[in-house]
This record gives sequence, C-alpha cells and structure tokens, in this order.
Amino acid sequence: MWPHVHRYPHATSVMFNRSNASQKVDLALSRRGALELAMRRHAHRVPDVLPGLPAMLKIGTVKDVELDDLNALRLAIFDLPAAIKDQTGALADARRAELEALWREALATMMYSAQISAIQGGSVGATVLGALLHRAGHALATGALAAAEVEQNTKLDSPSAADWLARSGDSMFDALARGWRVPEQVIRIVQSWQRHGESEEFPRESSAVYFGHVLAMELLYPEWSLPAAIDAAASELQLNSETLEWVRGERPAIVRLIEAAA
Repeated sequence: MWPHVHRYPHATSVMFNRSNASQKVDLALSRRGALELAMRRHAHRVPDVLPGLPAMLKIGTVKDVELDDLNALRLAIFDLPAAIKDQTGALADARRAELEALWREALATMMYSAQISAIQGGSVGATVLGALLHRAGHALATGALAAAEVEQNTKLDSPSAADWLARSGDSMFDALARGWRVPEQVIRIVQSWQRHGESEEFPRESSAVYFGHVLAMELLYPEWSLPAAIDAAASELQLNSETLEWVRGERPAIVRLIEAAA
C-alpha cells in the first residue's frame, strides 16, 4: 500500500484549495446578485415632473429656453440620485463624471439640432425636448447603477455595466415618458433618432437630433470625429457646406451654455 499512498502526496492540499476557490466564486456571485437586485430596485424610481416642461415644447427658438428649466432637468436626470448625491469616493465620482458628460452632450445636441430643425421647418420646441431627452434613459440607468454600486460598495465590471445600460435605458425612458406625460411627438424623436434614414415615417425632428448629436460628438470629442461621416450626414439632410459651417458657428454659444448650466 505504501507506493499507492506516496503517489498522491498533496491530495489533501489540492482538495482544500478547490474548496477555497469555490468559496471565492460563491462570494463573487453573491455580490453580483446583490448588486443586480439593487440596480433593479433603484431603476424603478422616476424623477418628479418638471413644471417648465410643457412651456419648453412651445418655444420658437432655442434662445427661449430658460436656464432654470435646464438646471432643473439636469438635477432630475443627469445628476446622481438624491440618496448618494453628496457621496464622494471612486464609485460615486466615476458615475458622476459619466452623467456630467451625458449632460454636456444633451446641451450641445440641443443647440445644434434646434438650428437644423429651424432650417428644415420642423418644430423647434419638440426638437429641443427630444435633444435634451435623447440620452435620458441612459442617464437614468447610470444613476441607478451608481446608487447600487455605492449601496453595495462594489463596482460592476465594464462589459456588464454596458449590458445593463443597453438593457435598461429604453425601459427607463419609457417609464419617464409615462410619468412626465411627455408628448408623443417627443417620444417618437427620442425613440427614432438613432435610426435616422431607415424610414421616412420618422419625424423630421429625429433627423435634426441625429445630426445634432453627430456635431455634438465632433465638438466634445474631436479626436473621435470622422469628417467624412459628418459630410455624408449633412448631404443626407441636404445641408450644403455653407449651411453646415453656419450651424457649426454655434460652438461658442454652446461652450458658454455648458459652463452656465454645469
């Protein structure tokens, strides 16, 4: 029997290590499960209705938008939830920065798309609201994720976070649209801007928001800009080079607005 015993001198040690690994996996799954439940719980919270929203739909030019209404919208959608608003630390700060970036994107998209919509004879008010809300679902999902991460003191890995935002953004915007009674025209803009060019059934304001978003990305992230893609999009909207440069002329006003509504 002696040769048999010495054939596996570390058998007990190997079994112990496997048990240890299993415990680590179970702990990771437990934390992930708790985080997922917390994310779902926070995702059910819809911000309070903003009183200035109906008036915004009736504006004739982007200059009519009140700064107070913009700040109220930012606090409602593009800021950390009230429960963790004053939190500091890596978890809260990272998601806060993401929300601030989404807000800058919303403002720039609003400014550009309002000008494009006016050129094309669209509803400026509907375009402004659609542009401000075009990433609202993503922002709300980011806020729910932030609240869950701070609550559980756990950061969700990047691929899973991207999956959560993709899965939850649309449903969270739908809940917001119902709670705020967002006009159907604006809902259609938000739901269709990314599918610009797929169908002529979409409102023309969707195309304005789509191109406004493209120009916002050019302004905010020039290192990612693709001039050829911008020129192609302008051609689709029948905007000649002179008109495109005129719309791009909004840049100084956009920078001032971003600073004022930060």
